[in-house]
Amino acid sequence: MRSREGVMACKGLGVPEEVLQAIYPIVPATSSDTGAFDSVLELLTMCGRDIPEVMMMLVPEAWQNDPLMPQEKKDFYMMASCLMEPWDGPALLSFTDGRYIGATLDRNGLRPGRYYVTKDGRVVMGSEVGVVDIKPEDIKKKGRLMPGNIFLVDFDEHRVVEDKEMKERYARRQPYGEWLSRQVVTLKEVLGSVPEGVRQPKFLVPQNAALPAPASSNGHGPLEGAGLLSLLEPLKMFGYTREGLEMLMVPMAKTGAEPLGSMGNDSALAALSDRPKLPFEYFKQLFAQVTNPAIDPFREAVVTSLRCFVGPSGDVTETTESHAHRLDLAQPVLKLEEMEAIKAMDYRGWKTQVIDTTFPVSEGPGGLRTALDRIAAEAEAGVAAGYSFLVLSDRNFGPERAPVSSLLALGCVHHHLVHLKLRSRVGLFVESGEARELHQFCTLMGYGADGVCPYLAFEALISMQHNNGPLAGRDRNAIIDAYIKGIDVGILKVMSKMGISTLASYKGAQIFEALGLNDEVVGKCFQGTATRIAGAGFQQLGADALKLHNNAYNVHVLAEDTADAHAIPHPGEYHYRAGKDAELHLNDPEAMATLQAASQGNNRALFKAYSEKSTQLSRQIHLRGLLRFKRTAQSIPLDEVEPAAEIVKRFVTGAMSYGSISLEAHTTLALAMNTMGGKSNSGEGGENERRISPAPDGTKNPFRSAIKQVASGRFGVTANYLTNADELQIKVAQGAKPGCAEQSSAYLPMEASLRVKSMQVDGQLRTGRDVAIATLLGAEEYGFSTAPLITMGCIMMRKCHTNTCPVGIATQDPVLRAKFAGEPESVINFFFMVAEEMREIMASLGFTKVDDMVGRADMLEMDSEVINSSPKLAGIDLSRLLLPAGSLRPGAMQYCVSKQDHGLDTGLDVHLIPMCQSALVDKREDVEPVYLEMEVLNTHRAVGTTLSHEVSKRCGEAGLPRNTIHAKLTGHAGQSLGAWLCNGITLELEGDANDYVGKGLSGGIIAVYPPKASTFKPEENIIVGNVCLYGATEGEVYFRGMAAERFCVRNSGARAVVEGVGDHACEYMTGGVAVILGETGKNFGAGMSGGVAYVYDPKKKFKLLCNKDVAEALLPVEADTNVRQLKSILQQHVKMTGSDVARKLLINWDRERQNFAMVFPLEYRRALAEMEATAKAEAAEQALLASAGAKSKGSDAFEELKRMATRASVANPPKAIATDYQPQTPELDRKFLEREAAQGLPVKGMKLTWNESRPTVLPSKNADKRRGFVEYARKPMPYRPPEERVRDWKEVHAKISPDSRGELLHTQAARCMECGTPFCHQTASGCPLSNRIPEFNELVHQGDWRSALDRLLETNNFPEFTGRVCPAPCEGACVLGINENPVSIKTIENSIIDKAFEEGWMVPRPPSHRTGAKVAIVGSGPAGLAAADQLNKMGHEVTVFERSDRIGGLMMYGVPNMKTDKLDVVQRRVDLMAAEGVKFVVNANVGTNVDLKGLQQNHDALLLAAGSTRPRDLSAEGRELQGIHFAMEFLTANTRSLLDSGLADGNYISAAGKKVVVIGGGDTGTDCIGTSVRHGATSVVNLELMPRPPDTRAPGNAWPQWPRIFRVDYGHAEAALTYGQDPRKYSVMTRRFVGDEQGKLKGVEIVGVKMERDAQTGQFRPMEIPGTVQMLEADLVFLAMGFLGPEATLAEQLDIARDERSNFKAAFGDFATSVPGVFAAGDCRRGQSLVVWAIREGRDAAKSIDGFLESRVGRQLLANDVMGGITDVSAYSLPAAPSRRLAAV
Repeated sequence: MRSREGVMACKGLGVPEEVLQAIYPIVPATSSDTGAFDSVLELLTMCGRDIPEVMMMLVPEAWQNDPLMPQEKKDFYMMASCLMEPWDGPALLSFTDGRYIGATLDRNGLRPGRYYVTKDGRVVMGSEVGVVDIKPEDIKKKGRLMPGNIFLVDFDEHRVVEDKEMKERYARRQPYGEWLSRQVVTLKEVLGSVPEGVRQPKFLVPQNAALPAPASSNGHGPLEGAGLLSLLEPLKMFGYTREGLEMLMVPMAKTGAEPLGSMGNDSALAALSDRPKLPFEYFKQLFAQVTNPAIDPFREAVVTSLRCFVGPSGDVTETTESHAHRLDLAQPVLKLEEMEAIKAMDYRGWKTQVIDTTFPVSEGPGGLRTALDRIAAEAEAGVAAGYSFLVLSDRNFGPERAPVSSLLALGCVHHHLVHLKLRSRVGLFVESGEARELHQFCTLMGYGADGVCPYLAFEALISMQHNNGPLAGRDRNAIIDAYIKGIDVGILKVMSKMGISTLASYKGAQIFEALGLNDEVVGKCFQGTATRIAGAGFQQLGADALKLHNNAYNVHVLAEDTADAHAIPHPGEYHYRAGKDAELHLNDPEAMATLQAASQGNNRALFKAYSEKSTQLSRQIHLRGLLRFKRTAQSIPLDEVEPAAEIVKRFVTGAMSYGSISLEAHTTLALAMNTMGGKSNSGEGGENERRISPAPDGTKNPFRSAIKQVASGRFGVTANYLTNADELQIKVAQGAKPGCAEQSSAYLPMEASLRVKSMQVDGQLRTGRDVAIATLLGAEEYGFSTAPLITMGCIMMRKCHTNTCPVGIATQDPVLRAKFAGEPESVINFFFMVAEEMREIMASLGFTKVDDMVGRADMLEMDSEVINSSPKLAGIDLSRLLLPAGSLRPGAMQYCVSKQDHGLDTGLDVHLIPMCQSALVDKREDVEPVYLEMEVLNTHRAVGTTLSHEVSKRCGEAGLPRNTIHAKLTGHAGQSLGAWLCNGITLELEGDANDYVGKGLSGGIIAVYPPKASTFKPEENIIVGNVCLYGATEGEVYFRGMAAERFCVRNSGARAVVEGVGDHACEYMTGGVAVILGETGKNFGAGMSGGVAYVYDPKKKFKLLCNKDVAEALLPVEADTNVRQLKSILQQHVKMTGSDVARKLLINWDRERQNFAMVFPLEYRRALAEMEATAKAEAAEQALLASAGAKSKGSDAFEELKRMATRASVANPPKAIATDYQPQTPELDRKFLEREAAQGLPVKGMKLTWNESRPTVLPSKNADKRRGFVEYARKPMPYRPPEERVRDWKEVHAKISPDSRGELLHTQAARCMECGTPFCHQTASGCPLSNRIPEFNELVHQGDWRSALDRLLETNNFPEFTGRVCPAPCEGACVLGINENPVSIKTIENSIIDKAFEEGWMVPRPPSHRTGAKVAIVGSGPAGLAAADQLNKMGHEVTVFERSDRIGGLMMYGVPNMKTDKLDVVQRRVDLMAAEGVKFVVNANVGTNVDLKGLQQNHDALLLAAGSTRPRDLSAEGRELQGIHFAMEFLTANTRSLLDSGLADGNYISAAGKKVVVIGGGDTGTDCIGTSVRHGATSVVNLELMPRPPDTRAPGNAWPQWPRIFRVDYGHAEAALTYGQDPRKYSVMTRRFVGDEQGKLKGVEIVGVKMERDAQTGQFRPMEIPGTVQMLEADLVFLAMGFLGPEATLAEQLDIARDERSNFKAAFGDFATSVPGVFAAGDCRRGQSLVVWAIREGRDAAKSIDGFLESRVGRQLLANDVMGGITDVSAYSLPAAPSRRLAAV
């Protein structure tokens, strides 16, 4: 209203201007919503309008989507919408001005409004009936307020004015239709007013009209196509990520709907994240806490609208034709051409000013604040200059200008104009490159935008039509329309959760809380928004904006066609990604793996490690991570603290329904919580009777959930279900459910919300520290959701919504459920370890009991060490959260000391129950019927509900026999009459009832009819209120009279008869029968998918009132079964209520039957047909299974398990439910699995015998990715047959045709699940390089190999090395490997790079510029090569020195040719690097023939990558004998001779005709075996000290650790073929070598050993086993026992510090040695390791060196005149010393 004051004249008041100014503001800032309404109502009435007209303006009907509303009335409401936005939300409003008194209801009818009109002219109205007693015979009419209707009494005319009459009067007062037709402007008109050339979309990159691109393009894929690549700079600058594009935007552009996600958001709050965040991310959407259910924007779309009238608005105190001169927007997202037309508009007096919302980069972070002042001033000047529309546009971005966040710019301008009372004079549009996700649009709308054009989002989507991208083949307009629809639908969903139906009401309402912005920012841009923790200011926001700009435009030298140049940022905001620039997630793979190991093994030490890791993460993610416990001198001994067994009783698990998680997982949680005395939560949707019924000894069922949830009338919520609950939980909004659509940044963190919520708290609780902090903040009970799932095996796949959980937790798929391996014991262990940690904290703080600790926020303080660790945290202030509640209310209790009083003693059931004792017996056969009569009042709520509870306690789901208890009531029943009324109880009411009659009806019977003395026609009067039979499951109701709105919503089994209904009847109905014997309201049957409705429709109007879901599902009542059913129900209605309507229909049955329409949903018809077919098939299968003897204990298993679980305890925990089925045949086994699952029985542990026959290869495009991991078996790229390959030195891998390879990899890649938390990708136990494995697997599956190559090369310089020699820790950590063979990652990786070379994609791509810096690298192994490759790409001049005669180090001479071809693989890569500018010097033994000091002085940086080359020797007698060699001597000489002469020169150690013994296993030992076999050795024996590994993981070797299992590598298979047995001998130790007289080796004496733990050191040592000495003949021994470290020469000459293992000392991540400018990486730094780790070290060292060079010598941009190549040291001379010397050196 403040914004309107600038254009308000208030002529009707007739007061001078100075008086008018004195009454401003119209709405004081401190007013409540009701107070604001009163003020506006009073103003508009006093200015000359009638109060009914004002009410029509303020609270209009839902006119926008109602085809039945008269046009005159629509015109009135449309005119009113041009004047002001509607007052929205659930409300019943009464009003008077002295002449009129009336009431109106909101457009949705979400509040009750009932009235009586008496024969003597009295009117009684209230939110309930029964507030005033009136004799029935005096009542003329009983009515209710309909949605949006006005009930009006005119005292001057002494009558009730009908809604229709009154609204017709005001609708005809002015020619509104004519005004609107002349004045309202549409977008189409605006478009037509602007020349076509002017309004053409302004693309950042010129678009080819002939889209999509042909399939013969260059092979770039979804994100690397030419279009999107050309947008890389703006995408980076505006913070786009690959996830945002692929997971959010593309699905919307395909489906027109929001994408789904699951398992919530565990990433860092924007206020804490180290990554630059857009201001949108600091806002959390607020939601209504009392509207249950929230508005359904899909099924009740008739009452929602995004339509808005925008632009300059007139004086709201009067109505003239000019007031209609507004721009009509159907929805708020503007297309490119629409935005261009608006900007260029000069139409009907309207012009637009475009305001630049960018700022000079040169001004630094402070430029943001300066720009906002300029933008606000320009907006003010634009209004003064007469512009009608302002467009805030950031299109002027570029290398020198950064964008001001559109949210900051918008908020600043909006509030600036509101403050100046100018906002009503202009429309305000945003043209932004930022906006692309739902939350961003919602915040822009919420802070005042009239429309938004997301130009970069549009262009990004259009560009993904290119080159077989994800939107290829789709029409451009269809893409944009679908994307806009997806945003629109999302906005409606967000609004509806606030109870808001129209965008006009949501717009500018600021229904958000800022989390992490300081008062200055909020005051300038978001005035009035709550910001409780302060936080970032303009300086920080400016720095973030510049960091994003720097990411996009920072000078770089990458070649344009490299993977690095193509890379769209992928920080992993939703799905976990590893890396320094990645977003942190609380559910970190390492943390989860540690938690699982700790809980499954009850390992306190591991739990401590997990807790420390979790706390470390929390400090960067949660607000609680910023807190610490105050140090106190009052610590107490631990044994004085409340025991853990008491603390765990306060723990509850989250509300996850059986449906969102499997039966096995759900019951495991229940068993665990019941065993330890905590509580599990059923979630919505009911609970199986087997889990509710008591144990045989009468104790509570161990499978039951103590907390039962009631959520939006969900099915399965019965009286028996509720009876068997210790606690009921009413769900208001979506919470802890795996598989939930995630909307607009909805939920506040636990720490910020706890201060205003009840005593139970949840929100990513993980540790005892979390619980302790929650307690000190006021919590008494603690909800855990994700952590218990993790202890049972959850690995945060984030695929819960797809029913493909691979560990059988969040799925209903029987095959996957069978894989569930969780146990209650793990959950119990976890909770006790949390409690013990909590106890330690309590002891340190001096608390003996949890109760004493509750609310003691004074024991917390902000952790200065954490705050000081990041400049971003400096502004955070948690003092408001840490204010103890006791300081606000001294003396008030801090914890619960008394139970809640529900007022049950005032209800009627306290009298009913004693009177029904003869029916309330334990045995049904002893039941005696009861009939009683009582008066009922409207204060008697839920009559019959507690009585049903007593019946259910004794009789369970079956209840009592029909009509056992019959209560005849008279009067006015309060809300929820007969709620959850169970079988055997009949409530007969002579009178009327309020809302929610028969809610959750569970088998009982309810009849309501008017008092016999009444004279009105029941069928024309309201007898029951809103939402009757909500969520009913069984039973019967008979209402002689009309029901109000939302009748039979979510009915799933009850029969109901009523004589008329309001709007939204039978919404979401899935079963049962509804008979409507009168008129219906609109939107009948929305979402109705089951059951049948019979509607009496003699006037044939019903179809027009139906929702489109059922409008085409109307049938005549013709089938015999339907005719009989309807007639029977009508007869019963007459019997129960005496209905005249039903009686007349039955008298004229043959004629009247034809006036019924039967609503029989198509979906339901199909389901019934399928059920019939399924029943027949199941009967046949049952017979087949029975004949084959395939059986289990079935439902008896529950009873047996129940008995066992009842005897369980914490010390003797129960076992999870599992099947006892014994396999028969694969076909029978699968049928049995499906049958058991369908019957709700456990299938855990069932062997999936049919997996053996799963396919491994399918034709391309035929493999199903969603279920590939279930349907297909593993098959890596095959080896050549051993008998073939032992005859040559070629690579052992088989070569298959490109087509065959494509089909194999298409299928194998389909087995990759694209995990939300890909353990293969993390570095702790997976890929050290953090390869984007799920991404390149997906691209290979799609056949997009070129894009897969780019994804692979983003993280791995040499996939052809790792794909051949890496042991694939990624496969060891693959999630599929938990219970299946893992994905063939190594094969896929190797195939990508091999195909890339085959296709010619791997061509030299030298950097575009040089920096002028020179770097020397010593060593050309994988670490040195990786560093060289990276540094060269960065533009530095790199020279690599290698002491051998060929480049490649380990890859050239340490790995034999049959594993990695030296010419076609290693040398090919070296040549490519040389062509890109890397210089190589061979035969350069640095420190010997190359001056190391000179090398250091003549380069800007020096990297030592010399490897670990000192072999571990064997100190045994006879070691000096001839014939004993280190393995590397043997392998290196062999490869050199092979390359030099094909072994013709003889310069190698030949094993031909020799007896060979290889000591030591591992890859090197295998290589010695394979080489010896090829030489033609007489025999080969391999000695290993350790025992033979197990065939499967041992208990101490849990996933995701590398599986230490028995494997057969290529050399073992070849030896077994050649010599008839595996060459390995385990658990043996070499005692001595034996030689002949010439000093030549002739034998090796060995002895058997066993490993025993040393009592003093705790380490295992080999102990000889007596009597196991053995002599092996031997001519050659190869020692393959690993390496001790680097040679000392380099370290000694440079005086570099070394660690205790003699490695060069340099910290990981920094790689700087003790000598400035000298770095170390690879095995010389970390010790002997894998090739993949060497590459990782080389890459990271290069990044560190690059940063070092830039910080010390700066970065130049020079022409690239560097020529790479390979030079012999003899031709090499040191370069001149750099002119730019390092200061530190």
